[in-house]
Formats: sequence, structure tokens, C-alpha cells
Amino acid sequence: MGENKVMRNDPSLDNLLDIACEALRKDIIPTLSGQTRYQALMVANAISIVKRQIASEKNERRSEER
Repeated sequence: MGENKVMRNDPSLDNLLDIACEALRKDIIPTLSGQTRYQALMVANAISIVKRQIASEKNERRSEER
């Protein structure tokens, strides 16, 4: 896999999703074509959506705690 900017000693959900999405986008998707490439792009997009949802829920919890 390519050089990774995410620290691997912190297995938070955000970091795990970052690692998975980065691997898909930088290492796996460029090697694919056709329907398989399309499906991998859909998976990468789904991961990004989940990451945003997690961040949004964290922000909501922080706001409620104040």
C-alpha cells in the first residue's frame, strides 16, 4: 500500500475508515476497470458517507454536553 499519513497505533473508527478508503482510492481502484471499478468507487463513496455521519454524530454529542 502507498505511504499512509494516518497513524496506525490509534484504531479509532475514523482512522480505520481513512485507511480503508485510502487503500481503495490510491491502490485498488486505479487497477480496476468497468463494472468492478464502478463498484469499488461506490464502496469508497459509502465509506466517506459513513465517516461524515460519524463526525456529525460526534459533533451533536459534544453540543449536547455543553
